[in-house]
Amino acid sequence: MKNALLTLLIADDDQNTRDYLAEYFKKNGFEVLVACNGAEAIRLGSTAAVDLMLLDYQLGDCDAKQVLAAIASKRTLAPTLIMTAYGEVDIAVAFMKLGVKDFIVKPFEIGDICARVRHVADLLKLPTLLKRRSQQQGREALDKIVGVSSAIEQLKRDIVDMALTPAKTLFIAGESGTGKELVARAIHDCSARAQGPFVALNCGAIPENLFESELFGHEKGAFTGAEGAKPGLIEVSNQGTLFLDEIGDLSLPVQVKLLRFLEERRFRRVSGTQEQSVDVRVVAATSRDLFQMMLAEKFRKDLYYRICGIQIEISTLRERPDDIAELAAHFARSIASEFQKPVQGLSADALRKLQGYSFPGNVRELKNMIENAVVFAKGTVITADDIRLLENPHSGSSVSDSSAAGLLPLQGLTTFQDAKAHAVRQFETQFLLKQLEKYGGRVSQAAQAINVLPSVMFRMLKKHNIDARAL
Repeated sequence: MKNALLTLLIADDDQNTRDYLAEYFKKNGFEVLVACNGAEAIRLGSTAAVDLMLLDYQLGDCDAKQVLAAIASKRTLAPTLIMTAYGEVDIAVAFMKLGVKDFIVKPFEIGDICARVRHVADLLKLPTLLKRRSQQQGREALDKIVGVSSAIEQLKRDIVDMALTPAKTLFIAGESGTGKELVARAIHDCSARAQGPFVALNCGAIPENLFESELFGHEKGAFTGAEGAKPGLIEVSNQGTLFLDEIGDLSLPVQVKLLRFLEERRFRRVSGTQEQSVDVRVVAATSRDLFQMMLAEKFRKDLYYRICGIQIEISTLRERPDDIAELAAHFARSIASEFQKPVQGLSADALRKLQGYSFPGNVRELKNMIENAVVFAKGTVITADDIRLLENPHSGSSVSDSSAAGLLPLQGLTTFQDAKAHAVRQFETQFLLKQLEKYGGRVSQAAQAINVLPSVMFRMLKKHNIDARAL
């Protein structure tokens, strides 16, 4: 079975018993391998990924003791249970010395043997079970990150690397709509914390006067309306992951309190006197430029360096146009299924229309666009007419209009700072326009030519209100 938790080797020379046990354990969630004699049991036990063995004492060509000795000479024995019609004490003792975990006398009740197998599995193989569940959970999480571009493949590799690091503070950068929470969940699901809780908090959605209580919890009577004690999200996420989205929206006083927790991993509830410690990984994220905020003294320098030590940046959808078709098809299928619509895909004209759009709202905007198209589509295929582009107010501006709008007239600039700012804006605008014209509006190539990241290039274009598509 594909999703079986354990692989069980059953060895019995009686076909009826062997088939009966195999069918029973398959129905009860095991992946089953069968052996009809000792030689086959030795081969499977020595080469296959076996978690547990259920062996008959007499296997025709040899006995279970010989089988175990042969397997043990090649690899570590899996936990084993022995079935036999011979209930002599000396046989049981000899097997126990080989490390056999249980000794079952025939005839047996099928419910009893199943309970014994499960008891040994739970007792001895729990770490393996948890590891397998985590691996499956991690694979499913990575599969949710859709795309065929090299950027997405690299992102998945980075997620696994971040998940496996013992570091307890990680950072994700990326524009709004790029899927930062999806990446944070994948990091959690690929980590050793996968069986623990994943708790997400949007820092910008909590009023400043309530943030401390939300994060650290409070005691009864801590404030008006606090009729009982309440654990905070830090406590709730113990042994797991706490995702702090839009951490750039935190006020400076709240940043101080968060920094103290990140440094000590200890906290007190609001109005509490007892300090508590927790084992929680904090994954912070923001769509804002924390470095610039730090330079402007809007984000604490010590907190910046505390959270940004290990980080990844999610590329924008504009930087990976190869993923648009894959994402659009994925969203069309899932949304059509949810809405019970007959839509099966997109026409070539619809894809071309999407691929010619800049997607300032990134993947979230594409998903919303496809959702809208699925609702209004008349047939089984989304056409170009069903795609309604949500252009921003400046997207239709010409390059000359955009550049002009970004410049200040020299008249009226009375201070050195104003004049310098004007000159810098003028230089940056003209320089960017020249590079974009040189590379036909292809932002990634222009960015590479001037030795900056595409994400930085897009931020500069946005700053100066330049639309590369107008070139």
